[in-house]
Amino acid sequence: MSGMRPQDVRNMRTCDIDVAQDVWVYEPHTHKNEHHGHPRKIAIGPKAQAILTPFLKPNNPESFVFSPREAAEEVKAERRKNRKTPMTPSQRKRTPKPAPKRKPGEQYTKNAYRWAIVRACDKAKVPRWHPHQLRHNCATKLRRLYGLDGAVAVLGHKIGIVTEIYAEQHFQKAIDIMREIG
Repeated sequence: MSGMRPQDVRNMRTCDIDVAQDVWVYEPHTHKNEHHGHPRKIAIGPKAQAILTPFLKPNNPESFVFSPREAAEEVKAERRKNRKTPMTPSQRKRTPKPAPKRKPGEQYTKNAYRWAIVRACDKAKVPRWHPHQLRHNCATKLRRLYGLDGAVAVLGHKIGIVTEIYAEQHFQKAIDIMREIG
């Protein structure tokens, strides 16, 4: 539970995550308020780290952590592995299908990200949800458990005129919260 915006999830790269401490710090290379000069830091606690670790790419740190191209390749590899019968020689000689109009990219677009969630929900037979619901639910839980100040710290919101010192105090609170709840 980090309260990231969907854009922050889609833009995540291994090189943007500092894993040196018990609570990781993710600084997106681009974010919603960068044009205002606001820094963006996201605390990632132990529970989120456990989920994220298999997706990190230390050998290719500038590539996106979540890639639709890699996901499609994994699905194809799994299908090949689970094939009941081997391909016959005549199947191997077939003319390949024409190139698709669109191929999966290196990074999820906002619509592709949303549809990936919808397809996963349908496959799991659970109600569909929208990416923004995660952030909203996180904000609601944080406000209930840690008050408005805690929610502001984790979500990175600015209330009124906020100085850099105040923002750092908020970020330290985000680190403390993520250390506790993961």
